[in-house]
Parts: sequence; structure tokens; C-alpha cells
Amino acid sequence: MKTSRRSVVDPFIVMDVMEAARVAEEAGDRGQTWRFAMNICVALQERADPTEALRWYGEALAQAELIDDRGGVLRVSTNLANIHRHLGTLDEAERLLARALPLAREF
Repeated sequence: MKTSRRSVVDPFIVMDVMEAARVAEEAGDRGQTWRFAMNICVALQERADPTEALRWYGEALAQAELIDDRGGVLRVSTNLANIHRHLGTLDEAERLLARALPLAREF
């Protein structure tokens, strides 16, 4: 029988982070959503689950792009590239870093 990987991160951590994101979004601070997703990514990385972290980094990147937060896109892209490097998908890591480099020059 295959073991479920959904419990890799304490569900209460995810619930707390998602609730904080919902409250911030309702208050009109959409810029916090990608940061909250990044918190989940860090927790997943600490538990050595890069595949699940990859999914959450994708969500964080989508949220940063949605609000056109260039600093957020830069930060998430570089972290996402690092996960791809660890997973051995170097072409994807290179693509993300190539995207991040022009953004880094703006700061």
C-alpha cells in the first residue's frame, strides 16, 4: 500500500498560513498571498519534500505574477530554480534563472 504524502506538512501549519493569506487578501493586501505560499514552501523544504515544495512555489509564482510584484517574481523564481536544481531538472532551473536575471538588475 502506498503511503500518503499529504501529511508531510502539519495540516495546522498550512491551515494557519492559508487563513492568514485569506485575512490579508480580504483586507486588500494581495501582495501577501505569495509570501504565505513561500512560508509553506520553506516548511516543505525543511521536511525534505522538494516535489511538494515545487507545487507550492508554482502557486507563489502565480500569485506574484498576478499582482505584478516583480520582487516577488524574482524571489520565487530563484527559489524555484534551486528546487529544480536539486531535482536534477537543470533546463528548467536555467530557464527560471534566465528569467530572474533581468529582474535582479532592476533592484
